[in-house]
Amino acid sequence: MNNTVDENKGTTINVALVGATGRMGLEIAHLATSMTNIRIVEAFDKPSSKHLGTPLQELLTNIQKNRDNIPDNIPPTVIVSSLPTPESATTYLKSVQPNSMPHVLVDFTSPEGTIANINTYHALRIPVVIGSTGTDQQLHNSIAQLSTKIPVFYSANMSMGIHIMKQLTTHLAQLATLTQNTGTHTNHNNHEKHEKHDESSNPTYDFEVIEAHHNRKQDAPSGTAVMLAQTIIDNFGDNNQISDRAKYSRHGDNTKRTPYEVGVQSIRGGSIVGEHTVMCIGNSDRIEITHRASSRRIFAEGALQAAAWLALQHRNNCPNALYTMDDLLPAQR
Repeated sequence: MNNTVDENKGTTINVALVGATGRMGLEIAHLATSMTNIRIVEAFDKPSSKHLGTPLQELLTNIQKNRDNIPDNIPPTVIVSSLPTPESATTYLKSVQPNSMPHVLVDFTSPEGTIANINTYHALRIPVVIGSTGTDQQLHNSIAQLSTKIPVFYSANMSMGIHIMKQLTTHLAQLATLTQNTGTHTNHNNHEKHEKHDESSNPTYDFEVIEAHHNRKQDAPSGTAVMLAQTIIDNFGDNNQISDRAKYSRHGDNTKRTPYEVGVQSIRGGSIVGEHTVMCIGNSDRIEITHRASSRRIFAEGALQAAAWLALQHRNNCPNALYTMDDLLPAQR
C-alpha cells in the first residue's frame, strides 16, 4: 500500500459527505469543489435536518459570500438527503449511476451520529473516513468492529500539523524518559520496552497536556488531547492506558502530582479553532510543543487527503482494517 495522493493526481475520487451541512461538512465541501481530483457526489444529513432537499450549491453559496476565490464548479445536482438505512442500503446502491458511485464516505458528524450510522456503513460496504471527535469508548469500539468489515480511516484530528506534533511528542517523551536512570525507558537499539518503573522516585520531567477550543465544543477533553496524553504514556514503558495515568483538571482535597501521571487540562472560550500544548516540565527548565489551528481548512485538507488515500488503497484491494494518520504519513526513522 505505497500509493500516495500525489502519485494518482489523474484519478478522480467520488466522495459522499455525511454530516454535509455542519461546519466541518461545509468546509470540506467548499475545499473539495476547488480540487480537480475530488468530486462530491452525495451530501447526507440526519433525517431531522432542516436542509433536506436543499442543493449543496445553495448552502455553499451562503457561506462563501465573504470569501475570495469562490469556486465556479460547485456541483448543482447534489441535493442534501438523509443517509440510507441499513435496510435501504441495497436499494440505494442499485439506484446510483456508475459514474456517481461513492468511492469513499467522509463522516464528520458526532460520536452519537457515527455510532448511529455504523450499521449503514457496514451495509453499504464503502470505505469510510471518520473524523468524529470525543473519547467515548463505545465510539472507538464501534469503529474497531466496523474496520473488520470494511476499510476505515479514523483520526480525532485530521490536521497534518497535529500528526507532526504527535511524532515530536513521541520523541520528546522518549528522550525525557531516557534521562531516568532508575526508571523504565524505551531502548532505541532493540525497541524493547522494559516492564517496571521505580515509582518511589519522581521522574526527571513531568508532562501536562493543555487544550483550548471554542465555547460551543461539546466534549472535553478533546480527542486530540487524549491522543497526545496516550502518546506520552506509551513511552513510559509500563503498558498503562490513559485511564491509569491521566489526571483531568485537578480538583478535590488531594491534588498532589503522582509520579508518571499526565495532566490533561481543557479551556473553552470564544471562537478558538483548536490549540494543543504538550508541556515537559523539569525542576530547572520546561519544554513546550504547541500547535494552533487558525482555520478549519486544515482539518478539511487532511480529511480529503485521507479520503483520496483510502479510496486508492481500496482500489488496490487493501485489507479491511483500521487506518490512521500513521498509515497516511508514516514516521521517518
